Parts: sequence; C-alpha cells; structure tokens
Amino acid sequence: GLPVDPRLTLQAGSYSALAAQAVVPHLMLASDPPTALFTTDGTMSEGAMRALTELKLSIPRDLSLICFDDLDWMSFHRPGITTVAQPRLAMGEAAARMLLERIRGEDYPPRTVLMPAELIERGSVARL
Repeated sequence: GLPVDPRLTLQAGSYSALAAQAVVPHLMLASDPPTALFTTDGTMSEGAMRALTELKLSIPRDLSLICFDDLDWMSFHRPGITTVAQPRLAMGEAAARMLLERIRGEDYPPRTVLMPAELIERGSVARL
C-alpha cells in the first residue's frame, strides 16, 4: 500500500549482470546509501552481489537483499537469499495453453494471467 517513490528505483541501463554490477557502487557510495536492495531477477541479483562483494559489504549486516525470481543458487548461498518466487511451472503451463490455442486458430483476445507470488525468507534481510 505504499506509494512508489521513483527516486528509489534505478535502472541499470541494460539487462546484464555487468550492468547491475556497475550501477550498485553508485548507490552504495552515495551520501545516503540504501539499507536494502530489491533486484528484479537472478541476472541482476548476480551483478548486484558481485558489486557488494567488491565493496566488501556483508549481507544482511550492511545491506538487506531481496531478489525477484527464485533460482537454485539462492537457497544454498550463505546467507540464503530472500526471494519473491514465481510459480514457474504454472506459468509455463499457462503459456503452453495459450500457444496451443493460437496454433489451433482459436481467436481469443489478448489477456493477462495473474498468478500468486510467494515470499521465501532465507536470511538476507536484517531484522529491525
């Protein structure tokens, strides 16, 4: 229910781990660095984590981290990375159904399918 403050969002400029790695130091070396990062997926999370390692910052002691998209490595990294997991199997099934509809020539209007996400807490968020 909180309004989005556009000053708190940052685009890396391109979709790559290297782009994320390049932008994170600008955030962390600012006069008022964030206390938490939310990365959009595994690729951007990898780049952000590489930058945090180079800056010798500790998760979650120095910075909390939550990643969107739950990848296998996030569960065995120490600390485990808290994620917002998507229902990948259900997403694939829905996409396949819609593709088969198109192949069969069925003319459904474009539609949006909303699926629930799940917060998986693993230890990368500092407790207040």
